[in-house]
Amino acid sequence: MNYQEQGWAEKSPEALSNDIVGSLKIIEGVHQRWTDFFSLLQPEEFNKAYVHPERTAHFPLAEVVCFYAWHAQRHLAHIVQFKQHQT
Repeated sequence: MNYQEQGWAEKSPEALSNDIVGSLKIIEGVHQRWTDFFSLLQPEEFNKAYVHPERTAHFPLAEVVCFYAWHAQRHLAHIVQFKQHQT
């Protein structure tokens, strides 16, 4: 089973109420877990790769970290834009 982002977002209660507090807590928790995990790795461990479950391709961890850093900034930009349109 793969992650259906759009379907999940549409069924989420806060998507209907525009209350993003729950979503912000999820993002904060995920980012904290990533930070905790990555801080335990040795530099050479970032050369390891893993198989993405949906794409069935190998991805070096160093590239994944960079991608998710960019992805997190993109989410932050969406949140900022949402907040600006609320006021």
